[in-house]
Amino acid sequence: MNDGFAWWLLILGLVAGSALTWLLSARLGRRDADVDERERVAEATWIAQTIEQDGGVAPVDLVTEVLDLHAAYLASGTALTPPAIPEPGPATR
Repeated sequence: MNDGFAWWLLILGLVAGSALTWLLSARLGRRDADVDERERVAEATWIAQTIEQDGGVAPVDLVTEVLDLHAAYLASGTALTPPAIPEPGPATR
């Protein structure tokens, strides 16, 4: 084998090895379907505590309902049209 071919094989091997390593170690994003009921309750509790630490009010039951509604929205597969955002008028500036 000549030196040029050996270097080409080495570079090709490094690129292929890097691509394979990336494919095997890449972490796929989680979906709502991946979250079980216990984790949903823990998530709702954490969100409620975080909001309340900042002075807001968010009971765990309310946060759980919002998370359930969000999961139902994603599962429906339909795109909802968001409400129109009003332009600020003289009274809202």
